[in-house]
Amino acid sequence: MATYSTLAQAELLYGAEQIAVAYDYTNDGIVDTSRFEQHQKVAYGLINSSIMGHHSLPLVFIPEILVKLEVDIALYNACINAVKRTDEMRRRYDDAMKILEKLASGKLKLETAEHSTSLNQSKDTQIQIGRQAHYETGARQFTGNTMKGIV
Repeated sequence: MATYSTLAQAELLYGAEQIAVAYDYTNDGIVDTSRFEQHQKVAYGLINSSIMGHHSLPLVFIPEILVKLEVDIALYNACINAVKRTDEMRRRYDDAMKILEKLASGKLKLETAEHSTSLNQSKDTQIQIGRQAHYETGARQFTGNTMKGIV
């Protein structure tokens, strides 16, 4: 199954305990990996629908921001029960949706492989990540010339 994140990365971002709470549907302390993968797949599809207008899919290089977005969206959707959902999850989900809107419109662009670094997740797993997405703006509004006489 193609996704941008792994269970291990989700645990790094939110903590193993939070992931266990979100994906333990039988209250036995075990993460339901099939449900985790199901929510990942939905988030993956949402992300791809937002970036497909500006990027060829599947991506050869996975920017770090997409890992985070997928985990944030999947975890929020997993916690459909309001008791499990936290304010932080809601904020991260809302932020993810705003970022996806900017990616879809082209206002936000994904970094490419040449800007990558490697994050050693465990002794036998290497993840290639990008620094972050970057935001492009228009010309500077306040310069020395435009502020002359005011400051």
